[in-house]
Amino acid sequence: MKFKNKLFVAGASIAFSGILAFANPTEASAAEWTARTADEVKLDIKENESGSKYTFVWGDTLSVIAQATEISLDKLVEVNNISNADMIIVGNSIRLSSDNKVVTVGEGEEQKSYDVSSEEEIVEVETPVEYYEEEVVVEEPVVEEVAPAQEVSSAGYQMTVEATAYSTNQPSLSDYTYTGINLRQNPNVVAVDPSVIPLGSTVIIPGYGAFVAGDTGSAIIGNRIDIHITDLNAAWAFGRQGMTVTVLPPQ
Repeated sequence: MKFKNKLFVAGASIAFSGILAFANPTEASAAEWTARTADEVKLDIKENESGSKYTFVWGDTLSVIAQATEISLDKLVEVNNISNADMIIVGNSIRLSSDNKVVTVGEGEEQKSYDVSSEEEIVEVETPVEYYEEEVVVEEPVVEEVAPAQEVSSAGYQMTVEATAYSTNQPSLSDYTYTGINLRQNPNVVAVDPSVIPLGSTVIIPGYGAFVAGDTGSAIIGNRIDIHITDLNAAWAFGRQGMTVTVLPPQ
């Protein structure tokens, strides 16, 4: 994504409109959106020797982020070349130097840094080396491999999978799965590749319990599962995890 998107598509008045932008922006009702507080944002700011980093989540507003990072709203708008203050993008990040004088936005080659310490103007400066090196990632071809299942008993078996999560509360998603399960009534559903885990199987996920294999997805191929989690914040926070699950075949 070219960094005209940067970490904000816009800014502060989202708390009143109840609309948040995703990587593929869609509309969400105000009833599904709850503004986070500055204290909540502060708890999620990750600090290290070079400064701090914050990644935007559902419920953030630009004004609250400005309050939590102690950078003025106007300066945050300016460094991101924002022409309209209404929305921010979940998943993008902002970095602050240890003295809060330098703000860095963007990722990899698209990073830009600005000195915001002046009362009068913002000056673009060289991105700190530690930020640049942290984000340089050498991409390698991804080869999907189906790991062999580990038999544990005649009733089921264990297998290693890569897991992500989704929520029916994402505005773009339906309440119904591929197999017709209503996620509002039966939320414990996991999307699988039916050629690896048969639909109708019970998948026991460590820390989450038993889920029915009742959904599929275009990106769910091989040893991949996508766990339905009703709470949208928890689904976003789940990220991508490797784990060993137990599969009980359909009865």
